Amino acid sequence: MLAARLETHSRALDCIAVITDDVAENAGVDLGRFPSMTISLRGKQTSVVAYMVRDPREIAA
Repeated sequence: MLAARLETHSRALDCIAVITDDVAENAGVDLGRFPSMTISLRGKQTSVVAYMVRDPREIAA
């Protein structure tokens, strides 16, 4: 369900991926160079910090 909500945000933000800070931390990836924002998700009591990634190839760079 969370993935579907993030997919909706990725379309609205014109990004290939919207990746939460929890996912980035668990993957051991530093996404600090990507734009981020706090997103409120329907059905969640807390907001999440998410990074907007337009080109996933830039993650490995």
